[in-house]
Amino acid sequence: MAKPAVFAALALGTAPQLAPVMRRQALPDGMGDLLCVFARREEVIVAMMAELEMDDRMMLTDCVDNFIQKVVLHPDGAPHRMLAGTASSSRAELRGHLKLLLDGLHPDKTGGSWKAAYAPRVIAAWREVSQGRGLVPAARPAGGHRTREQLAWIAQPLFQGDRISARRRIGWTLAAVLVGALVLPWRALERALFEVATRMAP
Repeated sequence: MAKPAVFAALALGTAPQLAPVMRRQALPDGMGDLLCVFARREEVIVAMMAELEMDDRMMLTDCVDNFIQKVVLHPDGAPHRMLAGTASSSRAELRGHLKLLLDGLHPDKTGGSWKAAYAPRVIAAWREVSQGRGLVPAARPAGGHRTREQLAWIAQPLFQGDRISARRRIGWTLAAVLVGALVLPWRALERALFEVATRMAP
């Protein structure tokens, strides 16, 4: 059975307004499977597409890449979160996540030139976790100007027009409700879904 993490990734692909809410909450169950997709583990991708009855591989991988970038590797995250884990995750689990993240961030992997820039951040997070220290987020530049890295966090829908049908859009919005019921506080989710509904209205 597909776990909340994949539904969260699919929902975020069409409802980018959920990103700030998702970043404030614990990561959903099933991050291991999501990281396998991020690392392009073929057997996991095929199995997940079959379970979700999806026929668009690129849509799945793009949604997962987007979730990893916007929610897991956000610069304000704690080191264990940048490794797709929790404060109680074992060293072995985080090491496994580290390997999958670095595989997915390898320059030879497809999915965007942004990936190579994140490998040092993941390695730094692993060092912090290994040494038992916290990670202090980098200071934002003064003056209100956005750096190129900050611009990557502006919420934008991944798919528009013909890339996603209205039926799938509605289905994934409902999936976002399911994820919210399991992971997110209802009031914050309600506000985010209201924004989604407003944008989807004709």
